[in-house]
Amino acid sequence: MIDMTQNQMTIKGVIEPQVVCARIVKKTNRLAKVQAEGEPLPEFVASRVSRLTAVELIVNMHCEACAKQLKRMILKMRGVRTAETYLSLGKAIVTGSMDANKLIDYVYR
Repeated sequence: MIDMTQNQMTIKGVIEPQVVCARIVKKTNRLAKVQAEGEPLPEFVASRVSRLTAVELIVNMHCEACAKQLKRMILKMRGVRTAETYLSLGKAIVTGSMDANKLIDYVYR
């Protein structure tokens, strides 16, 4: 629920408050902070978050547009949390709960 008069947003559900706050800051370029955290996350969610893996891929990118297109494509894959492309190094670093082999097949198809 968004309350424009008090400049506050209330979110209910199973979420990670810091992740939501960071996303709001990134999208709006405005200051945002978590005022109060509710109940701790249920155990089944915590176990999913703890399975994060990082995968480093060697990718041939010709220009900055190739790097941006690759990053957008990787971020669409289910289970990917972050993706960073480094044009000068020819690398892409991906973190998330995705299967590394499926990620490789997805990128190199």
